[in-house]
Amino acid sequence: YVNATFDTLFGDDDHDSKQQQQQQHKRYNYLGKEKEDAPTTTTVRLQALEKLLRPILIPNEQWSDVRRWQFNLRFLKWARSELLVAKYGASLYEALDVYPQLYDGPYTSSPQLRSTVKRTIVQLLTGGTMSSRLSNKKHNHHNHTNTNTTSTTTTTAPPEHRMVLPSASTILKAFDMKQWTRRKNVDADWKPMEDICQDFLGGQVIDVPGSSIRFADVPPDTDLSLLSLEDVLEVAGGHVHARGPFNVLCEEHDIYEFWTKDYMAALASYLLERSQTFHQGDKKKKKGGGETIILEVGAGDGVLSHFVRTFLEMEATQQIVQKQGVRKVRTHGKKHQLLSSARDPNSSTTTMGTTTIPRVIATDDGSWNITPKAPVEQISVKEALAKYAGDNNQNQVIVLCSWMPMGDDWTS
Repeated sequence: YVNATFDTLFGDDDHDSKQQQQQQHKRYNYLGKEKEDAPTTTTVRLQALEKLLRPILIPNEQWSDVRRWQFNLRFLKWARSELLVAKYGASLYEALDVYPQLYDGPYTSSPQLRSTVKRTIVQLLTGGTMSSRLSNKKHNHHNHTNTNTTSTTTTTAPPEHRMVLPSASTILKAFDMKQWTRRKNVDADWKPMEDICQDFLGGQVIDVPGSSIRFADVPPDTDLSLLSLEDVLEVAGGHVHARGPFNVLCEEHDIYEFWTKDYMAALASYLLERSQTFHQGDKKKKKGGGETIILEVGAGDGVLSHFVRTFLEMEATQQIVQKQGVRKVRTHGKKHQLLSSARDPNSSTTTMGTTTIPRVIATDDGSWNITPKAPVEQISVKEALAKYAGDNNQNQVIVLCSWMPMGDDWTS
């Protein structure tokens, strides 16, 4: 929205009076301090958003204006996105420029996708319109629809580029998230809304019974002229405070979980330990034929299963090195590791040394038309459980899911 009308505000035809400009600078944030000047690009874009979007959202500068769209979640999400891009888009572009390895992540795994990410961010910063962003999403959705089929087959994407996960430390440095906590604090998420609502607007925040949702109840004739647009969106439920460029990256590209090397290594270690415990129990009971299957349901693009499989092999290799050591020989001046790997043709289970690696299977019914980035078997949750975890199955089946559709409990 800002991009489409950027020249209108800052071109030669801009005739804003100095009084109107000064009024914008007098607006306060919810801490009661005058808003400090941010980097030039950010300041300019936030001013554009204030000038162009504010008259539409709150034409009378009263809370009664907010009530018209307060519970329109789609509209609120759009307004939130525009503000976050205006405020943090420049920082995001800088982070991706300083840390180019982020382009090798699972969400930008092909040269085409990496180019799209950077092109999208450049558009957001230098004049790409909202309509062009929506057009790109429609084009992507069309591609997704054509890629998937309704048959129960394995769908794969061409391995154009090797996916590499960043480390947690790289993410923290790139997006200046050293102060972020891993613990979810629900009350802290709602505190800015409560502070603004109570201290500036004389209202209250009401809890919705049976949920963690809250909303602001403010007298309709309350004046909003001294609040910034950012604070207005916060009180309306936009949750724009305490966000940053990482939020922009995830929300603009529909990233709902950001896998890291650290997370995958810990998950693989746990799953391999479960597998080893199961097989040791089989040996004591003199049972045979059982294997461990890691079954992912609702796998979407298959990225989680892909990295689980990769890190299981890495974890097994590391365990062999630690327990037995790896013999190294020189052949024509080069070092080669003598680490055997064998695959059981009957179970599709990989064995490295004495360590059996679980079989990892990604499944999804394809109903969301998500383009796969790794092998995904296109069957429903019920079909997957019946096929791989039936009553007569001697295998240990560990089910992974990220995420279940809202309101649909697959564990029941």
